[in-house]
Amino acid sequence: MRSIILCEGKDDLWFIAYFLHKTDGWVIDKDFKKTWPYYKIKPKDHTQDVQYITSDANHTRDYASIWAVGGQDRMQDAINDILHINSSYPHSMIESIVIIKDCDARKHDDVVNELATWFSDTITLENHKICKYTTSANGQQIAMQIMPIVIPFDSEGAIETVLLHALAEHGAQESFIAAQASKYVHDLIASEKLSNYLTHNRQITKAEYSAAIAITNPDHSTELFKGLVMACPWEETKAIATHYGCISTAIASCQ
Repeated sequence: MRSIILCEGKDDLWFIAYFLHKTDGWVIDKDFKKTWPYYKIKPKDHTQDVQYITSDANHTRDYASIWAVGGQDRMQDAINDILHINSSYPHSMIESIVIIKDCDARKHDDVVNELATWFSDTITLENHKICKYTTSANGQQIAMQIMPIVIPFDSEGAIETVLLHALAEHGAQESFIAAQASKYVHDLIASEKLSNYLTHNRQITKAEYSAAIAITNPDHSTELFKGLVMACPWEETKAIATHYGCISTAIASCQ
């Protein structure tokens, strides 16, 4: 199966690649120029990144491209590009699209319903569920599957919210730290003395997570997100498995 996983930023890309490697043995596809012979997914500017991965965990070789599109406002353009690829190369089409978006301060259903409007035909999408989608191009029927993953599943927030919940799973001390880190950030905001800082929900979410990591893992607290991810077995937590485990069902041939 050939799949594309769309995510917002480079941090998301590396976390997804890390999770799939740890849980299902996905590795970097060093021969992607051969395995994707007709077209390539390429970064369009410095805000984007692309990683090609492959796996034969299910006794069938599968291929995927994780595409960090450079922000939620560029998701629709990426989907349009994929649909164009499929209409141009139906013999080597992208069979599955996974769309990973942060919920932020929106309702989950609103985010998922907006995603559905980005496709050429009227479809109904459901969060972290596979939807079969069929369209036509040059007189041919093109069938693919789509899975939206809007995180976290049970609250507002983003990937850092899920990681904070995962941290809290490690024990009573970690749970206390996660709660106090969040309280610390919100107390600062409530003081009304931060007119230049933490002015957006996305910044607040990152600050809560960073405050907790500064205590639980100070040696890694100043690292880039990619290095921090590699320093902790996140894949062993229920929070991460719940939110990211469904990716594998959408990009493996036997599913």
